[in-house]
Amino acid sequence: MIMVSSAVLLALVTMITWGLWAVFADLATRTLLPSTTTLVSYAAAVVVTSVYVGVTDKPISPTNSGVSFAVLAGVASAVGVITLYTALSRGNAAVVTTISALYFVVAAAIGVFFLGDSIALTDAVGLALAVVAILFLTL
Repeated sequence: MIMVSSAVLLALVTMITWGLWAVFADLATRTLLPSTTTLVSYAAAVVVTSVYVGVTDKPISPTNSGVSFAVLAGVASAVGVITLYTALSRGNAAVVTTISALYFVVAAAIGVFFLGDSIALTDAVGLALAVVAILFLTL
């Protein structure tokens, strides 16, 4: 039997749910404006997140820097979703969602160049190949 860490299991659930999110977003933007799709999807996310926070045993204990970064994450997420939904309404969902899913290249670059994260040579090659993938998708 293969043992999978809880982090990997959660990452797999994330992969599946974000894949579903991309499909549902594509379907929604076929009949709704990107702004309407964003508003409706974020309203649903607030409900689900509120229920999650309500049923967890963890107390909410915000810190100044934590709240600031959470606000910045929310702003970046909202801008990303608005631009994604707009792109879906204008282009090929397979290309749009694939390019947008390569957001980790940005996160990795910021981590390495500004936050002191280190990566192995194989990680750097993988990131470079992701950039090459974007080039192929846009040709």
